[in-house]
Amino acid sequence: MADFDAQRVAKGLRAFAQSRLSVGLCHALNNGGNVAKKMCEICGEKPATVPDRERMGRLINRVCSSCHALRLAGDMKRILELHEKRRQANGA
Repeated sequence: MADFDAQRVAKGLRAFAQSRLSVGLCHALNNGGNVAKKMCEICGEKPATVPDRERMGRLINRVCSSCHALRLAGDMKRILELHEKRRQANGA
């Protein structure tokens, strides 16, 4: 019985060693656990910490928090301008 379990474990370990996951883990361990972070796609200076809202699909961090904050501030400015235009058009 123990011999059968040892064979199953060995087979599983061989399969794991050939998988992509093990390659990524070995790479991370060889780098001292520091996995290279993607840089911001907008400024290219800081590590990406927020998913890009303009991309569909999987949420992958592509934008730094500073660039994300600047986008949100721009959005808010446009919203307030539109609100003011609508208010003036309605005569209020």
